[in-house]
Amino acid sequence: MAKKKEDSDGFEGGGEICLLDTKSGEWGSFLQMRGKAYIDEYCIIEGQEYEFYYKDRFGIYGYNREEDAWTQVLDARCSLLTAKDIDGMIGEEQGRFLGALSDSENCEAGFVLSLYSKVNPEEKENKKVITFAGYNMPIEFSGIKDEHATVRNGAGVFDVSHMGEIWVKGENALALLQKIMSNDCSKLYDGKVLYACMPNGQGGIVDDVLVYRFSETKYMLCVNAANVDKDWAHILKHGEQFGMREGVELENASDRICQLAIQGPLAMKIVQKMCSEPVEQMEYYTFRQMSVAGCDAILSITGYTGAGGCEIYLHNADAETMWNALWAAGEEYGLKNIGLGARDTLRLEKGFCLYGNDISDTTSPIEAGLGWITKFVDGKDFVDRDLLAHQKAEGVSRKLVGFKMIDRGIPRHEYPLADLEGNNIGVVTSGTMSPSLNVGIGLGYVATEFAKVGTVIAVEVRGRLLKAEVVKLPFL
Repeated sequence: MAKKKEDSDGFEGGGEICLLDTKSGEWGSFLQMRGKAYIDEYCIIEGQEYEFYYKDRFGIYGYNREEDAWTQVLDARCSLLTAKDIDGMIGEEQGRFLGALSDSENCEAGFVLSLYSKVNPEEKENKKVITFAGYNMPIEFSGIKDEHATVRNGAGVFDVSHMGEIWVKGENALALLQKIMSNDCSKLYDGKVLYACMPNGQGGIVDDVLVYRFSETKYMLCVNAANVDKDWAHILKHGEQFGMREGVELENASDRICQLAIQGPLAMKIVQKMCSEPVEQMEYYTFRQMSVAGCDAILSITGYTGAGGCEIYLHNADAETMWNALWAAGEEYGLKNIGLGARDTLRLEKGFCLYGNDISDTTSPIEAGLGWITKFVDGKDFVDRDLLAHQKAEGVSRKLVGFKMIDRGIPRHEYPLADLEGNNIGVVTSGTMSPSLNVGIGLGYVATEFAKVGTVIAVEVRGRLLKAEVVKLPFL
């Protein structure tokens, strides 16, 4: 038997219930629900295969006490029904659920008595893939926690071929980069990588990018997949000022290049097996154009996990050869596939910004704590220089901070941030339960007076103010 927590009826973002031991008559500890639930007497039922089930508007979930884990057994989004909502459950029989289904188009009363069936394994597996930046991307393979631990402690591979690659060449290549990039590209040397952002002319960020120098007249930009078209248009626009032409000095090669990220403390041991020259001691943010597994490739000591490793760029035609060689080399080191879910938890633990969440066309690099890649050197008249210089000198009204939960709870994207009296001071941009720290962590913009490390703020979760502390990044 289960009961809801007193203050958890009618909320978004999950809830808490506890179980009654029918033999002792004692209530157990509260369990965190998953999904978006509206807890009422019709929402939780005892089960057969699972100890009990609960529903939200997206499906039905079963609880396994031994594993302390939730499993989605029905996904309403996989259904062919035109129902707007699963409204209640009455009971389970052989893996099917009898309950009410809201469907005002077919029932004046607004409800239809319905029989729900479990998601079959194939359908469930398909829900692990989402559309991201126009690509079908895996969320997870063996599970986010397992994949996260694999990268932190061993080695995992991400297929990040959705990322974009743009070549900037010619006598005016550096001049263009100095104009469009916040960071000082003149400090680059052959084989060096630079992290930078492109200001948009209105105080925001077009994209954050990696700049690769091959020679004084040849550079490559690695850009975010969702921004390829926007970035390309921005670069072409400014390239015209320097007489640079599409297809000549400027080339969008995104569709012809694939990219693999091999990440973790054992990653370079695996990659070394595919290389004839030593690569394990390569410096962070350097690269080589070399043969890897017999393929012409760019081996870059970069990544989005903070766990060490590299990223490999190569021609699409060589992708299968590289893939097969990688798995052969990685077998003895326990190499695993890693999905978007763990990629997000890994980058967040290290405080890395995600474009579209933590930085965007409406956030400035100064607000986002990216002043370290915004260089006001003599002779560098980059886009938004005057505006950003003013922000640096005079200060900004909000800042991106990292925070760690004090109270039990998980911050999520767009949750409000408040002071301890409940006054709004900002918003969560990224949040998760840290697999390494086992505590909720997040990034968010707050009014500047609340940005000091050690400041206690609140995350508004389901109408409750949960305490959190502003901390120095990275989280680990």
